[in-house]
Amino acid sequence: MDDFLPIDKFTSTKNKDHGRELIEAFASELANAASTDRIMAERLRDEITDHLTEAAAESEAYDDSESRARDAISRFGSVAEIASDYRTVVIETRSRSLRWVVILAIFVVFAVMRMRGFILEPGWRDDVVSTIWGTVMMGVDRYGFAIASMIVSLNLLIERREAARLRNAAPDTPQPLTGSRFLMLVVPAVLILSSALAGIGSLFYSHTVGTAFIAPLALPQSIVAAALLTICVAIVMSLLKLTHAYLNIRALTSG
Repeated sequence: MDDFLPIDKFTSTKNKDHGRELIEAFASELANAASTDRIMAERLRDEITDHLTEAAAESEAYDDSESRARDAISRFGSVAEIASDYRTVVIETRSRSLRWVVILAIFVVFAVMRMRGFILEPGWRDDVVSTIWGTVMMGVDRYGFAIASMIVSLNLLIERREAARLRNAAPDTPQPLTGSRFLMLVVPAVLILSSALAGIGSLFYSHTVGTAFIAPLALPQSIVAAALLTICVAIVMSLLKLTHAYLNIRALTSG
């Protein structure tokens, strides 16, 4: 955080083009401090520039644009504090999004497990586990789901207690995304993703066992496979977003 430039850099420099360069310089500094992602930083810089430009234009305390820009920047806050708040909001939002996607995936996978007995042929499980690959797939399907469910339940209990403690100690302070908390979010996501993929595999495997080609699924199996595939895509997208935000924070705070 020592590398962040103070507000004085932007509020004490005279600029022949008045306040526009002051605002753009401050917005660029803040955007670069808040995110290493080029697209996100550009979007944030544009939003800050627009906000400060409007604030400076509405200011009635000064007559010239440069003084209005300096006043708007001073009231906006410091680069370090705003960048830290921004990263915290982003990481918290993406953590919450991944958690709810995983919880939804757990319910979907559980429903599919119960439905397979009705939409597949009798004895389908015996056909699947008759091969080594089928046995491994059903193991991932069952134990990935079970372990993911236990980790998510444990994680919810821990975070509820931690949130209650933080509310008493510092009501406005969100929980930081530590390495252990990051793993507690990512591991069950990967496990339930593996279970969902294994579920899709079980639908095709039981349908094609003993044949040399992949036959098309019937309508009920197709609907179930589509639901599992949709939840897999949602998990992967949420995982990528959270991982990107986490690595972004690590790169900025350790640099």
